[in-house]
Amino acid sequence: MAEKLAQTRGEFKKLKSEAVAKPVQKTHAIPIYLRFVILFVLIIVFATAGALVGYSGVGHGKPSDFLKGSAFSHIYDLVEKK
Repeated sequence: MAEKLAQTRGEFKKLKSEAVAKPVQKTHAIPIYLRFVILFVLIIVFATAGALVGYSGVGHGKPSDFLKGSAFSHIYDLVEKK
């Protein structure tokens, strides 16, 4: 509570100009570019996990079969209705 209180209008203006003149520098714990990298990695991880659960749980396949090329060609054929 060591704030100065202005007694006159001139003192108030002086205190206000001193407060405005001090720039506030923001620092982030995680830089912006690193946030985008983390977001991209998390999207890849969760998309892979979701496809793995969908392929093995809903599709009744083996979880290890998801990473084979035949699984992706089968999914592509289902999407393209071939």
